[in-house]
Amino acid sequence: MLLPEAGVMARVPGKIPLIVGAGAGHTIGVRGNPTDELTLYAATGLEIEDRAGWAVRPELRLRAVKPWAGTIADFTLGVLRRLGA
Repeated sequence: MLLPEAGVMARVPGKIPLIVGAGAGHTIGVRGNPTDELTLYAATGLEIEDRAGWAVRPELRLRAVKPWAGTIADFTLGVLRRLGA
């Protein structure tokens, strides 16, 4: 199943580098699974950055498929580099 989606992520002001977000998308079935359902998600994570412009972003995303018939939870870990840092 593919899960294309669009959403908004924002930093929460404070001492902890917290990020929150929300969005929507839909499922695309693959391998003979013709599913095509609406999805909604909420996300939270941290963005831990060093002085050289590198950052690590652990994120938890809770997704409702065919709201609220099914749920999926994803934990991801991303590494990013800010250009011009």
